Amino acid sequence: MSGFEIIEKRVKYIHSPNNKFGFEKKCDFDVEMAVDLIKERNNYDTIILFSGDGDLMCAIKYLKEEYNKICIVFGARGHIGREVFDMKSEGIIQDVLFADDFEYRLNMDRFRQ
Repeated sequence: MSGFEIIEKRVKYIHSPNNKFGFEKKCDFDVEMAVDLIKERNNYDTIILFSGDGDLMCAIKYLKEEYNKICIVFGARGHIGREVFDMKSEGIIQDVLFADDFEYRLNMDRFRQ
């Protein structure tokens, strides 16, 4: 209905002696995201990236320099890669927003008059 496509990918299980279950779940799909960002570049002007993964910054920099795409990163405080902040300081990323800064809006009673 919205035109979005859901893409699923199998989760990896990585041995981790520090985890009480003995493993960590990991789902690497940054390459797929980067490829989609480049393939779909004619269909958007602004990227709202809900990921703080620094591995995506190479694609974001390319899209900014070659196609003047705007990028805003929205992520969890403490879970955003240093590369993202480096790209912000270089002007590649327009802004970095933190999910917890918007929590008050999620907790508002919108139906109260």
